[in-house]
Amino acid sequence: NTCTVSMTQAQSVTAAFNFNGTGDTTNPTVSITNPSNGATVLGTITVSATASDNVGVAGVQFLLDGSNLGAEDTTIPYSISWNTATSSNGQHTLNARARDAAGNIGTSLNVLVTVNNAATGDQWYVSTIGNASNSGTLASPWSIAYATSGANGQIGPGDTVWIRSGTYLQDATLDITVSGSSDTLPVIFRNYNNERVQIVGNSAYDWTIIFLRGRYLWIWGLEVWANTMTTRGGTSIIMSGYHSKVINSYIHDGQKTGINSQQVQGTEVYGNIINYNGRFYIPNNPGYGWYAQNVWRDPNGNQIPVEPKYFYDNIVAYTWSWGVHFYTEGGSSDMIVFEGNAVYNSGFFFRYPNWGTQFTFGGPDGRA
Repeated sequence: NTCTVSMTQAQSVTAAFNFNGTGDTTNPTVSITNPSNGATVLGTITVSATASDNVGVAGVQFLLDGSNLGAEDTTIPYSISWNTATSSNGQHTLNARARDAAGNIGTSLNVLVTVNNAATGDQWYVSTIGNASNSGTLASPWSIAYATSGANGQIGPGDTVWIRSGTYLQDATLDITVSGSSDTLPVIFRNYNNERVQIVGNSAYDWTIIFLRGRYLWIWGLEVWANTMTTRGGTSIIMSGYHSKVINSYIHDGQKTGINSQQVQGTEVYGNIINYNGRFYIPNNPGYGWYAQNVWRDPNGNQIPVEPKYFYDNIVAYTWSWGVHFYTEGGSSDMIVFEGNAVYNSGFFFRYPNWGTQFTFGGPDGRA
């Protein structure tokens, strides 16, 4: 806008200007793309975001628990490296703040992550395209068969094996033989960054999908199921290792039993969803969501000492016959810790007298 004033002699002039144009008032938009909300993180990770604006983004500032995480990034792609070891273990909040040249600000939604740097051992990686000749790093992962065998002695107490997303078809039992040395130095097989990991019993598998043979051996965050009927009716997970654990996993559509922790001591099963198991033995013999024994006798009739078995905060649902069964061979189902579980709709798909019970305790000559 312009204004022209003509004067023929000295005089006072007052001019009023009215500009109808407006400046940029649109806030940028920004969202964090990595890590995902609810992820568990450790070590050094990349935090990244995308941002856009009607004119242009001048920069993106990442925030950790409300404070700046590093310097503002002014170039695409917007990212920052975060050494999670500088933060305490537990939950933290990430977000990003984008600005444009006009000073408008846009802030992303919060992303909640859990820092877990408690592992004291090495970190190894597995993927569906990994192989035994690789180094076991994130960029060069192993195959799952090589890792579960112990990777030629490379995996040891305190180590974590991170399994990348994908479907791992098992034509034979996935026999995990590697062991930790104590409850504080276990060997852990866990899904990486909350990715979906499916361990699937394929058409040729028999007996069991996952066999936890190692001591102080944990599996965490896995989905385990069978895609076919087998000749003998396999169990999804057999816990045979001393102080083994199954944590926060989804075990479903097993042929005979979801989880079997029979003649082994000190096992823990917690935070799992165990459903739609036990269909193979219908109508001849019931299958189970969780089957356990904790006291038994040796061939000479001597009772073998036991440690507690823990089963808590699980959901056991829609088992074809019996939801949970504590059984004994001539002893007593002693030292079973069963807390915070939900067991329901057992026998929903097959109604038969005395089947479909939620809980069954005891056995021949036994007491619960």
